Amino acid sequence: MKKLLIEGVKYDKDNESFSFDFTSDDKSSVVNLMSDGPYRLREFDPCTYFGYVFEDDIDSRVKKEFIDLIKYPNQRIRQDDLRKFVFNAVVSLDRKVSLPQYDVIVHPQSSSNLNNEIISEIYKKSLSDKFTTYELIKELPEKMEFNFDAYVKELRKKPGINENNVKQSVSAIEDMMSHLKKLDYVKIGTYVKAKWRPYLKNFFMFKTPEARKAYESLSGRNVLIVDDVSTTRATLQYILNTIRFVNDTCKICCFCLLGNKVKTTISS
Repeated sequence: MKKLLIEGVKYDKDNESFSFDFTSDDKSSVVNLMSDGPYRLREFDPCTYFGYVFEDDIDSRVKKEFIDLIKYPNQRIRQDDLRKFVFNAVVSLDRKVSLPQYDVIVHPQSSSNLNNEIISEIYKKSLSDKFTTYELIKELPEKMEFNFDAYVKELRKKPGINENNVKQSVSAIEDMMSHLKKLDYVKIGTYVKAKWRPYLKNFFMFKTPEARKAYESLSGRNVLIVDDVSTTRATLQYILNTIRFVNDTCKICCFCLLGNKVKTTISS
């Protein structure tokens, strides 16, 4: 099978600009196409796929600039380059999961059009116009809740945990929730510890009550979660929390166009 050549996303330090080259496998690229296999994350079972990951030595400022470039391109990037960038990632995803088996897409509301670009390429690659697409919107911060019952139940299963440990942890979470309700959404994503994210409720909500009821009625369907950029994977966790609470019978796969390399994985 022919390898996709998409390693040539270069950063020009002098001009502080990026260039795309889809004809050569350049090891000095900013990002790496995940053509050799997916990252499968335990916390997002069954699996999470990244189209691209940043190379290890990329400066955080360059990462931010590149994320801004693909999310809010304006005239800084040729539309054909962005389309090809998305297309190659979707082709790689299709080789791994066979997109035609999915007929439901869930994605978060975004100020960027990048999610729409990704979904458009998925439609084309799957040769289907029959996808049901659900958009999740952000709930008001003061309505966010924490599932203390589920958290404490899991915490007590861990070796060496006593009731004093449980009380201390619950108290820390209560303090966090009190502060969290006053934050904006950008800060919430990084403020909540990764181990607490599975228990945070009401970060997202379905765009309409009708959409929620429709998703609730699905039974055993294959659902593809699409998010454009995921560096902390917090958004993915909050999407999963939302849709699993409404319906836990669906078979879910997560896909992000771009993310950071993940250290904790399981074999595919």
